[in-house]
Order: sequence, then C-alpha cells, then structure tokens
Amino acid sequence: MTVKRKKKNRFGDYLATCEDCGAEFWFPLESGTLILCNGCLTKRYREDLQLDKHSLDEHMEEQHLRFEKWCALLTEMKDLYYAADQMVKTERARIDSEIRLCEPDSLEGRFGLSKLSEAAINGAIERHGDYLETLSLLRAARTRKDLLEGCVEAFRDRRSMLKYLTELYVAQYYDRSQVSRSRVEETIAKHTRVPRREKEE
Repeated sequence: MTVKRKKKNRFGDYLATCEDCGAEFWFPLESGTLILCNGCLTKRYREDLQLDKHSLDEHMEEQHLRFEKWCALLTEMKDLYYAADQMVKTERARIDSEIRLCEPDSLEGRFGLSKLSEAAINGAIERHGDYLETLSLLRAARTRKDLLEGCVEAFRDRRSMLKYLTELYVAQYYDRSQVSRSRVEETIAKHTRVPRREKEE
C-alpha cells in the first residue's frame, strides 16, 4: 500500500492515494488490496454487481466469493470507524483537561476564554483545531462505512435476483419461440411481491 503522508497532520497513516484516479482519500482498506477512493470504490462494486442472463451458472458460482469480499471490506471499515470515533472522544477529553488545568492568566491567550464555565469549555473544545481535525476524520470514516453497508446490501439483492433470473430461464422466458404466454405470466406473477429478506449468508 502506498500511503502518502500529509504535512502537519497527525493522521497521515489513514491517508492514501487512489490506485485508479490518483486522488487522495481517507481510510485505505487492505482487504482485497482495494486502495480506492469512494468514487472508484463505488464504480468497482457496481462492476461486481453486473448480471448477464446468459452466464447465470458462472454468477451463481462466484456470488458467495464476491459477497464475502465486500463483507470483509465492510468489517475492516467498521473497525476504522470505531477507531476514529474513539479518537474524537479521546481528543475531546484531552482538550477539556488542558482547559481545566490551565492557569487563569493563560486561558484567554490559549483558548480564548475570559472565565471558566461548562458552556465556555464546550465551546472552546468545539472550536479547537485538533478536535475539528479528528471530527472530520470521523465524518470521512462514517461516509465510507455507509457506502460499504449499501454495497453489501446490494449484493444480498443480487443473490435474490440470481434466483429469480434462474427461475425465469428454467421457465424459458428468454426463449420467445418456445415459451407459452400463460407460463410467463405465472412466473412473473409469482414474484410481483417482494419476498421477505433472507437471513444473511
């Protein structure tokens, strides 16, 4: 993995360069060696979602492998998200402690406070550069986690679509010269209602 460190940033290990477009992005994922920004990651998983009605047997064989790959990426991203969340809490506690232990004569110069109160302390923390930095890191982690959660959900839907397309193929839906209208209508009617979501693989 090629990690590009950013100057004056304490979280350089979380910054990387996308191998597809060259953009800098937060939280590279090592599982499956996907060093991709959010945009390229979305493009890659949409490619994995593609279905060809003439290759259903191949899709059925590869479905569990693709699902497993994206689930692994999501699991890794959840760990990074929880780490970022902990960073925010730790940073907030550190700044809070510094303010409370600061000499009264230095409060205004260091934190812009004329006196101590809970509201003033909270306001100073939320304006502090280090706290804002960790907060932006948490937002980036949340966005990437949400993206991968949507991806995994899409692969569950892909599994269902494979099942329905296979049933249509067995019913000769795609063979217009042999299929009977009543058989097609029967197959389509069977799936007009969305079935209850199956349990996670």
